Amino acid sequence: MCSRRGSLLFPVGMIHHLLRKGNYSEQVGAGFPVSLAGVMKYLAAKVLEIARKKPEQQENLHHPASSTTGYS
Repeated sequence: MCSRRGSLLFPVGMIHHLLRKGNYSEQVGAGFPVSLAGVMKYLAAKVLEIARKKPEQQENLHHPASSTTGYS
């Protein structure tokens, strides 16, 4: 079972295995890795969205609109 959105893929089985192997708790419920995969997917999507918008914002700072300068 995987949580997928666009090209993001988070393997729930691997997350569950790493949680059990990492000694984070004595027991890991079956639903927790699914929830964690969803949270990871959401955070990764937000980071990618911000990274995508950043060059557009920087371009606007370096190239002001010519209509605002008052020159023809």
